[in-house]
Amino acid sequence: MAAEQSKPSDRAYKGGDAEVRLHERDSELRSAEQAVTRLCREFEAGGTEIGELIIYSGPPGMGKTSVLDQVRRIAGLRKSSTVLFARGGERQRNESFRVLRQLLLPVLGRLTEDERREVFGNWYNIVGPAVGLMPPSDEVERIDPQGIRDGLDYVLTQLAPRRAPLVMVIDDLHWADLESLTWLASFATRSRELPVLLVLAYRPEFQPEAVYLIQQIEAMAARRHELHPLNPSSVTELVHGVLGAGADDAFCRQVWAVTAGTPYDTVALLREV
Repeated sequence: MAAEQSKPSDRAYKGGDAEVRLHERDSELRSAEQAVTRLCREFEAGGTEIGELIIYSGPPGMGKTSVLDQVRRIAGLRKSSTVLFARGGERQRNESFRVLRQLLLPVLGRLTEDERREVFGNWYNIVGPAVGLMPPSDEVERIDPQGIRDGLDYVLTQLAPRRAPLVMVIDDLHWADLESLTWLASFATRSRELPVLLVLAYRPEFQPEAVYLIQQIEAMAARRHELHPLNPSSVTELVHGVLGAGADDAFCRQVWAVTAGTPYDTVALLREV
């Protein structure tokens, strides 16, 4: 399995193949587990056009990153799978192809010389700088970004079968650079023809020039999940888990009211108590 950019957190939840604990996120995790199981099963049976796209969306603090941590854990438990991960960055959204470099460099950088020739074909001098395998040159910088995206299409078409089943996970997509997002919008359609599971998470906070791209991506999603605030009973469970069963109902209700059931804010508040 390809090295990832960062390790999933150790939150535990009881799933079929993984141990995780996230309140009110069972259906979201079950969906991912089903998708990973299907991908691996159909690939082992000789399937190739078995790609799928899962989307997790919601406002800040809803636990999207925690869900993706567990998706990566679920996929990582399948020894045959290759799991790739990237995250958009608010301060780096103007760095062309940054998200794709994060996503692809770990696996592309480990190709043997023979594999590299097969995977890149005649595209190495064009795609190599974009994914961080070689420094950019003046000639490459003059290439139309569409040319780089065409090369990336070729590379992924060649890479996916060699590292399949391939699970590509991207967090904070709303902060992705426009070049990476443009390529993903196109690849979301093509991924159905490959042994690839795409898993994306984002806030509905895209720049105006990126709105049509995320709409294209959403149209391709087989599974879409919008994360919502926790209900009072789940917040009560969280409070009791941190402070013990002695925390009274009035206090638990106050925590829920103050945090509006946002998982991140709830956990942060309880750490301060």
